[in-house]
Amino acid sequence: MDIKTYCKAQSLSQVKFAEMVGVSDAYISQINKGIRRPGPDLAFKIEKLTNGAIPRDQLLFPHLYKQETQ
Repeated sequence: MDIKTYCKAQSLSQVKFAEMVGVSDAYISQINKGIRRPGPDLAFKIEKLTNGAIPRDQLLFPHLYKQETQ
């Protein structure tokens, strides 16, 4: 699951999600678009906040995740 899908399922705005993990909404937007990847600490925070719905491996290594799901 990606951040956008998670936020929609939880009725969270991207801005609120960003606040919850301590980054800007612009940074979350760049992660969603594949422009940037979070560092290990942020990836862990996201995984923990989402109770594993967004695994840190998916955030850190999106190219591997996409190959596995195709």
